Amino acid sequence: MTVQEMANGFSVTLPPMGLVRGSKGLFIFAIGWDFICSIALVVFLFVFKPGYSGPRVAPYIGFLVFFIVGVLVMFISIEMGTRRVMIGRVGDVFAIRQISVFRTKDWRWNVADIRRIAMGPSPIKINNRPVPELQITDKNGRKTGFLSERSEAELEWLTGFLAEKLSVSHNGSVDAVG
Repeated sequence: MTVQEMANGFSVTLPPMGLVRGSKGLFIFAIGWDFICSIALVVFLFVFKPGYSGPRVAPYIGFLVFFIVGVLVMFISIEMGTRRVMIGRVGDVFAIRQISVFRTKDWRWNVADIRRIAMGPSPIKINNRPVPELQITDKNGRKTGFLSERSEAELEWLTGFLAEKLSVSHNGSVDAVG
């Protein structure tokens, strides 16, 4: 994490977490899934010789569907693992930018419109336990969540830092997590 103070604001840059850690193991799962699908296809091709009189196309469509699921999971894990985040304030504008291999997403708020910054439960669950994330609540009560791939220690520090720099209330503990 890199923090830079400026005369009219600040910036925080969080580097990518990596394919394994940043994707919470989905990258390894996707490789294993596609490997097993590939082996099953090879076995199917050698077991059912040209004299086979059963259905010809249906099994291949089934293998294709399973393989595509693995490829989609791999793309999602690459998106998660390559995500770099830049957080900053310049004057009265607070912004967060997430940059990954596939896309860039931007969020902007007027500092006066931010009511609370907290660490809370994300919609993602691992082993039936919500994964914590940084949450920004605006004056209208809308919550926006970020950084679910980051550790609780990083999120706690970032929550306190941002709340202090933006002069808003915060909650350093995890709401309803664990």
